[in-house]
Amino acid sequence: MKRRLVRNTIASAATMSIMLTFAPTSHAQTVTVTPLPVAEPVVVTPTSPEAIAETVTISKTLQSLGWYQTNGAAAIAKRQVTLTALTAKISANTKDCGANATMLAEISRTSTSLNTLGLALAATTDGQTARTLYRNIFGEHRVYALVAPKTGIVERCDTQLLRSDTLAAEAARLQTMIDKAKADGVDTTVAQLAKDSALATLAGVNPIPSQATVLGLVPDRGDKALLAANNAALKAANQQLDASLAQQRTVNAQLDAVRAALRQDVKIDIAQDKVNAKLAAEAKRTAAAAERAAKKAAATAAREAARVGTVKVAA
Repeated sequence: MKRRLVRNTIASAATMSIMLTFAPTSHAQTVTVTPLPVAEPVVVTPTSPEAIAETVTISKTLQSLGWYQTNGAAAIAKRQVTLTALTAKISANTKDCGANATMLAEISRTSTSLNTLGLALAATTDGQTARTLYRNIFGEHRVYALVAPKTGIVERCDTQLLRSDTLAAEAARLQTMIDKAKADGVDTTVAQLAKDSALATLAGVNPIPSQATVLGLVPDRGDKALLAANNAALKAANQQLDASLAQQRTVNAQLDAVRAALRQDVKIDIAQDKVNAKLAAEAKRTAAAAERAAKKAAATAAREAARVGTVKVAA
């Protein structure tokens, strides 16, 4: 009964779709890799239409003072909404790769600077000054081309730390199941090796270095070389996070393999129990038949002895 409970618990832990070949053929199972336990944030790069719009040269054609003030106020308001959302994302993270406070401070400085710029734009009566202030909304701040991508990298790093903790907790839970199955007499060698392999892979996951080269990036203010360097650094950081994400996906697949192997080990053990029970029943029937035959032979011998004795007395 204990083994059946273990088997049913494990069977509900994962479904089936890719072939796992780490185990011996007799233990190979087809399983579906379950979704990662913590959703990965959307990768933010300086290639969105909004980011590209920030990095292109603003037309040199002069607009009216009112045009700069109206469109500038709208652009600032839009960016303030974005900055508020970025603050909420970082503040909501339960893990910290070490840059949350730094990123929140940068977002706050950017917001304050935009507010100051907006007040100056609204107060000016000079068209040329308004044009300069309007251009500074984009060139001096780079909310979409720099601040948002940097925040995205910090958020991804925090999320991957959380996911690693979740995967480690799941590995510990599976170890408890392996120990219980082993105590019930199940050969858990394959499941144990798969679980140990998962932990070894998990130990190599480290998203924190991805932040090192992006936290100090500053707005390019129209410097094309600096813009290119910023974009390259952001891309490299995201590639590092992609690599650690791939490792976590491997761990997730390995934990699915643990479930599959343990399920198979329990299944084999139960099958062997059935064979043993069948052999025991057969041996019991054979023994009973032999006992009946012996009793029958003894009874026959007794009757024959009695008959012979009666014949002798009569003689």
